[in-house]
Amino acid sequence: MKKVYTIEIILTIDTEHQQEFMAKAKRLYRKRGGAVHISDDGAARPLPPREAIQDIDDALMLIMDAHPAFDDDGIELTSLSCDTDETLWTA
Repeated sequence: MKKVYTIEIILTIDTEHQQEFMAKAKRLYRKRGGAVHISDDGAARPLPPREAIQDIDDALMLIMDAHPAFDDDGIELTSLSCDTDETLWTA
């Protein structure tokens, strides 16, 4: 029997580190082999990292999807979404 679990993770990323985090995600994207875009006419072309990861949400989703915990045969990541709440954090 399978059970579905929902996990909510709230991350705070300093704006100074967003570009660095996105660069890390693009390296991971290349390491995993990237993706292929199929156009309306059926032609396939490699999807470059700059198109696949255009913002911090894309980077976060890629890194979560690539997490080794989800490589187990008994665990299936069935849904993943990301939303950015652009708030200023002051301590």
